[in-house]
Amino acid sequence: MFAILLLLCPAGARAQGAPPAAARADVLDDIKTQLTPFSALRGSFRQVKTIRILKRPLRSSGEFLLAKDQGALWRTLKPSVSTVKVTSSEVAQIKDGKVGFRMGVEDQPALRMVTKVLFAIFAADVDELKRHFDITGESKAGRWQAELKPKEPLVAKVIPLIRMRGSKVLDAIQISEANGDLTAIDFAGVELDAKLRADESALFGVESHAAN
Repeated sequence: MFAILLLLCPAGARAQGAPPAAARADVLDDIKTQLTPFSALRGSFRQVKTIRILKRPLRSSGEFLLAKDQGALWRTLKPSVSTVKVTSSEVAQIKDGKVGFRMGVEDQPALRMVTKVLFAIFAADVDELKRHFDITGESKAGRWQAELKPKEPLVAKVIPLIRMRGSKVLDAIQISEANGDLTAIDFAGVELDAKLRADESALFGVESHAAN
């Protein structure tokens, strides 16, 4: 399953330490005032996937697009080129214009939860986060960091902890797996209110102005 998660979040980052002792459960109120809501946004990402049984981490990088009403596109550019489309109902990998795999989001609870986190935090929808996680963190000088622990037992057994940090947008996310593996993702060059390109609209099956 987490080979799919690796495809979903193909980016890299440095690991974050735990929030300081002053972490507060009401930090989301502060975070909400700092985040900038969007209709669509794009940017670049880097991922470092540390797997316990491997001597070296797996690294990948590329571009991402989050369209509020359509879903997400993750384009891996290195080490190989592929695109993963995530909608409210399915995840599909597209390579060389062909669908490599397709699966229902509901069939993968951990994958579904990570997707919810990304959409909720980029959309400043803290109520959605509160429904699914116990959250602590801190906010200071326009910067924030938070720890999320899934409330859903099935998810918690696979992903016990998610760490995030950012300011007006999410800068990085770290996903800790119960087996000791770690996925760390950095986001950069985030463009708010982005317009969908023709090829992106085609992947979603919508008109090119649909993200407005």
